[in-house]
Amino acid sequence: MLCLRSGMRIALIGVTDPAIMHLHGGATLQASSMVPLEPVDVIVYQVESPFALRRVSELSKLVKSRGALWVLWPSNGRHITANHIERVCTAAGMTGTWEASVTGRLSGMKFIHRFADGR
Repeated sequence: MLCLRSGMRIALIGVTDPAIMHLHGGATLQASSMVPLEPVDVIVYQVESPFALRRVSELSKLVKSRGALWVLWPSNGRHITANHIERVCTAAGMTGTWEASVTGRLSGMKFIHRFADGR
């Protein structure tokens, strides 16, 4: 579902759902739970409130030009919605390409860099 492939450098930030670690189809991944020091292929960022979205701009700069930022949020959608996430990610220069139910508890949206940004 998250389009993770063997050999990718991935940062899992704020991810608390252990099921996320099993969404890569058994491929060997270079995953870290820390904010990367240099750009990575994919960042999976789990948020629980709109306040947590303040980090999106910082994290978007740490995604490689052909990489992706996945933002995950609780599916119940009481405090945070896809609209919140899309607005913040768009402001950070990213374009939404996919929205999905990631686990029974989490929804997710995939964002990539806009090509017009020269990245």
